Amino acid sequence: MKKSSKELAAQNETLQDYKVNITPCSPFKGYDGRGNNIVIRTDDIDKSMRAYQRNRLPFLWEIISIKEPK
Repeated sequence: MKKSSKELAAQNETLQDYKVNITPCSPFKGYDGRGNNIVIRTDDIDKSMRAYQRNRLPFLWEIISIKEPK
């Protein structure tokens, strides 16, 4: 079902920007130990990180900061 512009606007108000550090569970060649930082805009970080994990090697993730989008 297609969402109306009102519903989309209400949803955008609940979205937040999460800065997340991703560190592989198993070191690999060229790994520097720091991991990578990414920014994800979502209303459910756990659901988004489960989706991000699909088809990738195992990793640990940690939220560095949370921002309300402008």
